[in-house]
Amino acid sequence: MFLSVFLPAVIWMTAVSNGLAFASAQSGWALYASFAAVIGFSACSAFYAWPLTELHRKGVGKSGLVIIYGMALVGVSSQAIQLFRPGFLLDKDVAVTVASRKPVTVDLDRGIKMYVPPSPPRSPDLPSDLLGAIARGKRMMGKASFDQDKCLGEGEGFRKCLGSYLLAAVDKGGTLQKVDVMRKPDGTFVSTPPSFSVDRESGEGFNTAFRVSSPPGWTVVALRRPYTKDGNVVADTYVPYSSALNTDELVTEGARYLGLMLTSASRELEARQVESKFIPGKLVTDIGTNDHVAALVMTEWVRDPEAFVTGTAAERAEFVARTLAMFGANRGRAFRFSQSAVGASGIAQVMPATASGIVDQYDDAGLAGFNDFDRSDHQQALKLSIIHADAELWTFGQNKARLGELIANPPAFRLVLASGYNCNAEFVDGVIQSRGDDWRKPCGKEAGACSDLPLETRNYLVKYEEIYGLLFDRATHDRVAAIVSPPVVAETKTE
Repeated sequence: MFLSVFLPAVIWMTAVSNGLAFASAQSGWALYASFAAVIGFSACSAFYAWPLTELHRKGVGKSGLVIIYGMALVGVSSQAIQLFRPGFLLDKDVAVTVASRKPVTVDLDRGIKMYVPPSPPRSPDLPSDLLGAIARGKRMMGKASFDQDKCLGEGEGFRKCLGSYLLAAVDKGGTLQKVDVMRKPDGTFVSTPPSFSVDRESGEGFNTAFRVSSPPGWTVVALRRPYTKDGNVVADTYVPYSSALNTDELVTEGARYLGLMLTSASRELEARQVESKFIPGKLVTDIGTNDHVAALVMTEWVRDPEAFVTGTAAERAEFVARTLAMFGANRGRAFRFSQSAVGASGIAQVMPATASGIVDQYDDAGLAGFNDFDRSDHQQALKLSIIHADAELWTFGQNKARLGELIANPPAFRLVLASGYNCNAEFVDGVIQSRGDDWRKPCGKEAGACSDLPLETRNYLVKYEEIYGLLFDRATHDRVAAIVSPPVVAETKTE
């Protein structure tokens, strides 16, 4: 019985188990292929078992049958190994290797690590040394000048050049080409040399992204633009963002630059022992931590909140990468020319009145003489943003219990500080006190005396929360990275 029934059953079950194990890890056509494999194994087992059973019935010795069954079992097992080795049913001579992207981190002091956001696959048109090409492009633009006779705008002299651009474009081999893009009164552009056709991809002003539509294989890495300053027309150089510049090396360079500026700002405040005005025994850097300020800076530069809130994970990641790429390309000049409609400017989009109040209140922070220019000084502006978090605590007054409650819950505390940065901390905490867990939701039609946050602030918190997770939560970072930059699948031929 053992040799004629049990052992063939073991062989058959081995085949079935192998097939089902394979099926459990597959889907689609591979699932059907695995069932076909099970049927094949069953037939194989019957092929081996039936004649052996006949041999047993005809009186073949047990020792002989054991040997023959052993050979049959080895045959089935070898077929299983052959079937389920990597590459079968795809290309039996191909082995597949999956390489995951190891996250890059930047040290922000106090044990805080910032994850560099992922970038999509690199354009094949970019030179291998992109950072070097950008540096050379900026130098080219710094030396370039507008030929006023070629400018097509209205007005006299250099004013005719307002709205026009000089571009530095680079090809895969690293060759630079200067392209004149002259704006006509009707808003269209004329490019020189004529063989280059340039389209505006997005943005405006210094951050206008241009795309070279022909000839193919060229990428804009710097521009020079005239603008009005103190009544006079002057020109300056900048690196505008374009989707082609969303690369790992440029985004990583920007993250490192931001990390350097943040750690420098916080270390200076710590060296000066700038104390909190509202929590005895604490420094301002204990309140405005570097992770919070980094997320604030990124949040401030998401200029299309609706697109961010409704966007995909990949689209949201690009908003963050865009800001870091601008830091990587422009470093200390990043966002130098940016100012909001209400007058906020600089890396952290600080309002003049806010800056003035903090400078007066924290006179030991080394911010004396802080002015509009200093709002474009990254280290000074980041110092002010760190202090701003502490300054927001005025709203709690003598309610130390409420303040202690918030500090004990860092995620909730950061949200209050972020919403206060955008709106008003006193108003925000009032909404929290009256609405409880629903404080971020709109009141709805039945609101009555209900108080809710402005839509802008609700969107701001969505931006802040998502960006903070991408930069400082490993699970969030890895989930987004798998979408933006999928693991690399490498195929190698096997012998």
